[in-house]
Amino acid sequence: MGKKKGASGEGDETATESPLDKYTNELQRLIDRIDPDEFADDLGTDIWKWFTELETFSSAAVKAGLAYGKTLRNRLVKEHLEGLIPIFTKFTSKIKERDANIFDLQTALAESDDALLRAKVWTLEKENASLKAKLDLNNDVAASLKDLLPKIDDLKSNNTVVIREELPTIIKQIACEDLGNTVKSANSELVDQVKQNCNETRSFAQVALQAKNLPPGNSSTFRPPSSKPEGVLLIKPKDDSVRNHDSNRKIFAEMLQKNDPSARLRGIGKIYGGGIKLIAASLGETQAIRDVLLEKGDKDVLDKYELVIPNRKPPQIILYNVDKEVDQDTLKNGLLAKNLLGYLGVMNPVTSRGVSE
Repeated sequence: MGKKKGASGEGDETATESPLDKYTNELQRLIDRIDPDEFADDLGTDIWKWFTELETFSSAAVKAGLAYGKTLRNRLVKEHLEGLIPIFTKFTSKIKERDANIFDLQTALAESDDALLRAKVWTLEKENASLKAKLDLNNDVAASLKDLLPKIDDLKSNNTVVIREELPTIIKQIACEDLGNTVKSANSELVDQVKQNCNETRSFAQVALQAKNLPPGNSSTFRPPSSKPEGVLLIKPKDDSVRNHDSNRKIFAEMLQKNDPSARLRGIGKIYGGGIKLIAASLGETQAIRDVLLEKGDKDVLDKYELVIPNRKPPQIILYNVDKEVDQDTLKNGLLAKNLLGYLGVMNPVTSRGVSE
């Protein structure tokens, strides 16, 4: 005789699976739970389509009563499992593309932060030098006043007449002399610093920062003559729609910063007709800047402009009321003797032998 389940008290009764749960299409239930919107880009649609085709194949095999063997396995691989490879490949390429974009953004942010920090450091160094000069001047004046106070106390013990007579002389000898020497020394240091700054080649970020803070119409300050002439690149608009100085300055400044952040400029000026001129330290640097703009710049934008490096003109002199009896060689030698830059060797005389009546 058999025992009823649970009669001996040993173990729990095993739950029986209902026929409805036993024959439920789990693959179809899985498809119903797939939401394509939960996947990035259009991968959700591809995944849902693949599972749907697999369910159609499986249902047909079940209805036909096919047993799983070599034939069914090969059909499953050829018709369905191979379709997973393009989905995985597409998913992997999306990941690589996103990683590349993140890397490019991180690199761009790092370079922008470095350029901004260098510009801020350069500005703070100049402000620090100015404040230091003022502080040194105040310290010298305070020291002079300390030397002056004991003498005033000594004279105060005498009569008022002596104080009135001697006080101007004492102030002139002690305070004014020290103050004059301090001011003269500070001025000399300031002039030397200005000359040094004028000779230094500034980076593109420094030029752009200075141009941003200057009011419209301001130009570069005076620079002393140099034995190496500057290079100038003229950017002339061809179309009336682009004849705006400020817009053109912004367009080419951003283009140069994007394609060659290491390019060095001395200034950005205006020319007639809405154009601009880029000033570099030498003709070679100007040619390099033009090549960068032509090779890497936006062709649609550059077609609206003409990029020209002007030829340098030799110096010309026109003389009036010169006597015909004056010897031309003597006149030429006299002019060359007064050439202020001849000692630099940067000017070759170009003379004309015509004499005006």
